[in-house]
Amino acid sequence: MPDHFPRKFNRNVREQVLTGAVLAILTVLAWLVVIFQLQTMHGSMEMHGSMEMPDHESMRGSNSTFLSFLLMWSSMTIAMMLPAAIPMIFSPNYRTQQRKNRRQAAIATGTFVVSYLTPWILFGAIAYGVLLAIQAASQNNLFQPLNITAFALFVVGIYQFSPLKATFVNRNHNASDCTTCNLQVGDRGAWQMGFQHGIFCIGSCWGLMLVPLVAGLMNLLTMGIVTGIILAERVMQQRLFISRVVGIGFVALGIWSAVR
Repeated sequence: MPDHFPRKFNRNVREQVLTGAVLAILTVLAWLVVIFQLQTMHGSMEMHGSMEMPDHESMRGSNSTFLSFLLMWSSMTIAMMLPAAIPMIFSPNYRTQQRKNRRQAAIATGTFVVSYLTPWILFGAIAYGVLLAIQAASQNNLFQPLNITAFALFVVGIYQFSPLKATFVNRNHNASDCTTCNLQVGDRGAWQMGFQHGIFCIGSCWGLMLVPLVAGLMNLLTMGIVTGIILAERVMQQRLFISRVVGIGFVALGIWSAVR
């Protein structure tokens, strides 16, 4: 018995290190795909971080089809949101509930990741339709692109102060909440937990994820900043303070975009 606990502890540590390494590799690969997609999308144009909406033709350049947009959105989601799921994956309650043996734990973790990303992919399909509608309305001069940018930034900023945002942020921060909902153990339970966690993340981060698309800020710097904000809201104790500071920043950017 005295030797059993250290061996078990070391095995758990190795499993966590391996899981972390796999997640890190997936995240890095996703960022590399994002970099390639951004270079392809912008082509010979300089990536200067303009606050203007992308024009209709650029929107229909390398991302003209639904599948190409969904590929871009999927890689962007993996790169930016997968790190935000790591605290949940490594939470003691989740690992205790899903662990049977090494193989089953690995399958459950993979199932969780896929189910976590599924709501985001579905959300991306909806976002695609919204963006096409915005572009069509912009072409028909129903509103000015600058006003769309200002409106989008302002709405996202105001949402940062909403009780609904606070509810989702707190729920995501307390990862153990997702493991105390009488969910099933095993692959089916991992799928339920991942999907549920993905829904909560959408409720918390939908605005942050749409800002680079709607405001025409598709560059690595903006995506890196947004990723940092999402992680800070997820792991920091001052998460609501951070959300409100970010909200003030987006509202200010919206006002600046409207009057400049």
